[in-house]
Amino acid sequence: MATSVTGNAARAVNSYAIPFFRDLGTVVPFSANNKQTKELSRGMVWRELYIRLTGQLNLAAADNTPALTSIGDEWALVNDISIRLNGRDVMKRITGPALRWLDYYLYGYFPRKALGQIGDSATLNPSFDSTLIIPFWMPRSQHPMDFAFDTSKVSKLDIEIDWTNYTNVNADATGFAVPPQISCSVYEVANVTGTFARWNVFELSNVIAGASSKYQIKIPVGYLYRSFLVHDESEVITNWYLESHPTEWLNLPTPIVRDVLGVDRRSSIVPGAFTNTFYLAGANGDDLNHFMYFDAAGHGANVESIDSFGLSELFLEFDTSAAGTVNVYPQQLVVPRG
Repeated sequence: MATSVTGNAARAVNSYAIPFFRDLGTVVPFSANNKQTKELSRGMVWRELYIRLTGQLNLAAADNTPALTSIGDEWALVNDISIRLNGRDVMKRITGPALRWLDYYLYGYFPRKALGQIGDSATLNPSFDSTLIIPFWMPRSQHPMDFAFDTSKVSKLDIEIDWTNYTNVNADATGFAVPPQISCSVYEVANVTGTFARWNVFELSNVIAGASSKYQIKIPVGYLYRSFLVHDESEVITNWYLESHPTEWLNLPTPIVRDVLGVDRRSSIVPGAFTNTFYLAGANGDDLNHFMYFDAAGHGANVESIDSFGLSELFLEFDTSAAGTVNVYPQQLVVPRG
């Protein structure tokens, strides 16, 4: 039985890989409620892209409170992050707050805040400096290099940031003392050859009108699915299902999905309302009750991912107690078949 989704992990990585960590020199400037796109340099095999968000709010110290801080803290400034290939092909698309939680589940820790001033109930005009990871190889996987991204195979590589504005971070902010920006760095390797699988991330957003039984979210078929990050904005999900009739892979209540299935993904740093200012600790609704993770690949064995190849349909379904918005971020794997 194959243990690698590419059929042979040795094809994907040479044992003499040479790592490089470098600043790409790419800065995405702020434009309120607009999208900004910058081209990224390419050529090597990427493992991770680091995006660093910096800036400073105009905000009275008395208003710099957890109660007025939005989900994602400073990352509420980023409505969407997209990685686009060859001008049109979107490989990864996710919100700033959701990427922060995906990093938490994939790497087992909360991304560190450099300053920790937002929501501290003390700082006038708080600054922010925070870095998130966009992974291309697969963290917590038996064969992480199966999914590394060979940038030499594309003719153009872009990052697009869909910005919000200062009131999305804090409702009483009046502007920016220093406009925000995102700078990009990369962890890449040379002397690597082989066939790599592709790892897509995208958003499926659903507004649920009321209490529901098995509310269906249609998942595109023909791919492997390693996991699903789910943002339950209104905390209304009571039970989870993943099925393609007559097969049912998942049928569990929310407490088990939240407290058991993701437990090996968690760190000793427990998310709470600003209990540790060095880490992104969460404002209202920014907690384990709202951001949950179902991982089908036990112990990093990606060959155990849900395979929808040959299925006519695939649904992630939820029982809900009331109306609410549910955003789903599938981890979709496109693997060589033959």
